[in-house]
Amino acid sequence: MSRYTCGICKHFHTPECPRETPKLIAQGLYTCNELDKPFDDHCFELDEEKLKVLLSEPVEKEEDVYKTPFILTGTLIAEECYIKSEGKTYFAVRYFEGNKVELVEKVEVGDKTFVPLNNPTLEKGLILLPREPRECGFQEAFEEGCHLASTLYDCEPEKMDELYFLVAIAQASWFLDRYFHEIFIPGMGAFAPIIALRGPSGSGKDRLLNALRFNSIRPFYDVSTKRVPSLYRPLDQWRGTLCLSEMDFRLTSEYNDLTHYLNCRTYGVPISRQNPDNPRVNEVFYNFGLTIVTQRRVWQDNALEDRAIPFYCEKSQKPLPTLELDEWIEKGITLQNKLLYLRLMFWDKVKIDKGARIQGLKDHRLTSAILPLLALSQHVPALNEILVKVVQNIERRRREVKAISRDGLIINELYEFYKDGFIGEHNGIKYIAKSKGKKPNGEDFYIPLQTSDLAEKLQWSTREVRSLINSLQLHPSLEILPKVIRLDRTYRPIWVDERRLITRFEEFVPDYSSVTFVTDVTLKPSVQQQGNNGAKQLYNPAQIKSVTSVTNVTSPEVGVNVGALKSVSEELKRIESYTMCHSCKHYVRLACELNPHDIIIPTARTCEKYEPRDGNDRA
Repeated sequence: MSRYTCGICKHFHTPECPRETPKLIAQGLYTCNELDKPFDDHCFELDEEKLKVLLSEPVEKEEDVYKTPFILTGTLIAEECYIKSEGKTYFAVRYFEGNKVELVEKVEVGDKTFVPLNNPTLEKGLILLPREPRECGFQEAFEEGCHLASTLYDCEPEKMDELYFLVAIAQASWFLDRYFHEIFIPGMGAFAPIIALRGPSGSGKDRLLNALRFNSIRPFYDVSTKRVPSLYRPLDQWRGTLCLSEMDFRLTSEYNDLTHYLNCRTYGVPISRQNPDNPRVNEVFYNFGLTIVTQRRVWQDNALEDRAIPFYCEKSQKPLPTLELDEWIEKGITLQNKLLYLRLMFWDKVKIDKGARIQGLKDHRLTSAILPLLALSQHVPALNEILVKVVQNIERRRREVKAISRDGLIINELYEFYKDGFIGEHNGIKYIAKSKGKKPNGEDFYIPLQTSDLAEKLQWSTREVRSLINSLQLHPSLEILPKVIRLDRTYRPIWVDERRLITRFEEFVPDYSSVTFVTDVTLKPSVQQQGNNGAKQLYNPAQIKSVTSVTNVTSPEVGVNVGALKSVSEELKRIESYTMCHSCKHYVRLACELNPHDIIIPTARTCEKYEPRDGNDRA
């Protein structure tokens, strides 16, 4: 039988009664059974006569008071501050029409009154809040954040740029809510990555986690949690950064729930739960923000791994302090005060361009993760240089992790045959081959690679391999293609569409790279141009080399990198050229000067998609 909690004392429970109404329950007024006893001696029982008397008396309207750690309206922004030594909480408020920050105990918006949220989560230190806003600039805050991170964690010299990149991601969390201030649809238009700090025991993962905590907005800290509600319930109140130490799935029995929670958190999908005491009541918990975890092993879920930015920690050989020094902690709190000031003064000025891209970066989720950084790069020019140095290494590291997944193992096996040129064709449809053979009539042909061959090599079942290959959708018409073909004997081929296959290689094969042109290496920050598809692109002239080293020779007549063209030619020789498009029959695989990527472009003016660019005939 359902039971309710008294709205007055929070302890008085009564059985569900048909005479009770939601209005009475909300007021804390109940009719109750004689056998029911209140849990609190100060709680009183109301019989029907007393209830009638109370309802007949005029009820004074109580002021609507809401407890919250921050306030965002069309006219102001307010953030909660906390002085632990005094146990005092207050708001730092800035009205958008001015540049003055005020410190107040409460904020009134219309007929609502907002007061700072204060509960054991704050008092016990699980949530970290700044003390007061301190004036500074973006460049100063970024430099202090990088210095603090390199002080707490002894980073290898070759990884310093990656460390600074993580600091920038953490500081950008102060502006993540700029994604959907006006329009918010769960699962659309916003992305918050997961920073995964990995390494063996004693490698400094927690040190780096603590450094990033000081750079993040309202960090909530926990260690090796086993219960998902212990995460989404407090974060529904504080709406900050989730910092988890020892976040390995092997330590929890709620694998599916935790995977679901973290996947939803990256895209802002709320967690919905039915109240177990009253199934008619639905509870929904806010769920969006940066997540920072430490772990020893990668996640087994490809989708979750794809949302993560990995950083591998290494044990320091220097005689560092075994515990964080008080002066380091004080610097971290000071940094929080400065980041608070930047949020208050620049929140309405920071604009996140959701269509921006870095040329050469194909990983969509990694691009989404750095969109706030691109917005902040207008205030911190050093971020542009760091992005150029780091994103390709991170993209490759993400592919290395995905390569050891079950899908990745299959794709990498196919790549080994593909790079050696073992691609066969039957009735115009291509398949992966394992070797060459001869038909009884002496005709040469490619012997198809079968799922049984992969199963034998990987020591998996044939059914499991076939299921994984089908899920990878290597050909768009897989359902209608023949299951077996007859050559010198019967085979079950692995049908592929070469464009889809190349896309899978780019996602799962660490050594695979597309051909791009290499031009000037000078970075021009925040230069936006219109892309071919209408999306804005952040053009980075320091395009990343992605095949082999390219000779930097330029033809003065046409301004095309000759070394790059040779690489394109070699690549096209290795890949069998497309002869036609599925839609217009006029497309051919070429490399275009105006777009350095391998693309499909029309070769006949009769094609409805034929389009000259900048006066240049693309045919």
